[in-house]
Parts: sequence; C-alpha cells; structure tokens
Amino acid sequence: MKPEEVLNAIFSQDEHEVWKASWEIISAKKSCLIRFYLPHLNQIKDSIDHTPVSKGLAVRSPRGAIRLALKVLETVSCGLCRCTIYQSTDQILPENQVKNGLIEINEKQWKPEFYEDRYECTCTECGQYYVCLVNHNYHYPWAKWIMKKS
Repeated sequence: MKPEEVLNAIFSQDEHEVWKASWEIISAKKSCLIRFYLPHLNQIKDSIDHTPVSKGLAVRSPRGAIRLALKVLETVSCGLCRCTIYQSTDQILPENQVKNGLIEINEKQWKPEFYEDRYECTCTECGQYYVCLVNHNYHYPWAKWIMKKS
C-alpha cells in the first residue's frame, strides 16, 4: 500500500482495512515512519477510539494491530529504535521482520518437543541482539522476544 492509502485505511473505520494498514505501519522502515506517518500521529491516536470492535468472538482485539502501530510510532517519535517494543508484544514475528529488512536472523533452531522455533536475531537499525521464541502450538504463532547483551 502507498502511504496515502495506509492513512486513508487507518481513518476509514473499516475494521479489516484498519488492520491491514496497521501492519503496513508496523513493518515500515524508520525513514517511512518519520516522513509519512509521524506527522499524523495525533490523528492516528484519535482513530483508535473510532475503530469498530467485532461483534463476534475474536482471539485478538481488532484494535490490537492499530495499538501496536501506534506504539511503533510513539517509540520512533521518542528517538528510540522500534526493536525496543519487541519484548512487549507477542505479535511481531522474526521472519516477517526479515522480509521488511528490520532484523537479520543469525540462527534458527526448531524445537519439536515445544512446537517452537528459536531465533537469534540482530536489529538492522541499532544492532541490538535478541533471542526470539516462536510458539506454533496455538491458533496463531506467538513470539517471545528476549533482549541479550551483544
């Protein structure tokens, strides 16, 4: 999606469009965040209250993705690296971050007894080293990021 399309989707109040656009922000490079999304930070904050909540059952809140996108933006606006939020969410998966050029995977191990992948990763922006455990024994994979001293 182009940045204008992302912003239009965020403000659309269409649950699915907000979700897709939120993941575009979550996976955007820092330069894109600063140029296209940070100028709209307050409007994005306000839009969270207008994002509808599904009437059906959901494993995750429909507002979870937009809240995570907002957390990424707020972190970058404070001059911190986005990777500092990894430990506070189970939604960010290492292989998706690699696709977006945000981390490098140094090593990957499968632990079949736990239905879990173990990744050793490095943030491409700040060089911070992480171990990430991705568990596949649920409705969706969840990640646990552990910051390690380099």
